[in-house]
Amino acid sequence: MAHPYKRYSIEQLQAEEELLREKLQKAEALGQRNYIAVHRRKIEIVRSYMLDASAFRPGDMRELKEDHEHYFKIDEVSGVVAWGHRIHKGNHETSGEREAVLLDLLGEKSK
Repeated sequence: MAHPYKRYSIEQLQAEEELLREKLQKAEALGQRNYIAVHRRKIEIVRSYMLDASAFRPGDMRELKEDHEHYFKIDEVSGVVAWGHRIHKGNHETSGEREAVLLDLLGEKSK
């Protein structure tokens, strides 16, 4: 099943993000940890759809917003997901496992 966000306009995605942020705030106020995690992930997905996927290219080394010890080297981009490997900033070792990361979780290109 195709995700409906793919067909949303930027304005619709922005409205969806705002709605999800309100749900997140309610879940945080009630201490509903599972809902907090779900709403955060949905926000990341929506924000990924607002990005230009063509700006993320195979071979790019990107900062990881949630992991400041590693870069992420992109092998391929599929929709709003980049596939690749983590590379340690200190010793430049590559992680053994290929993983998928939402585009919203990738930061600036590494120099």
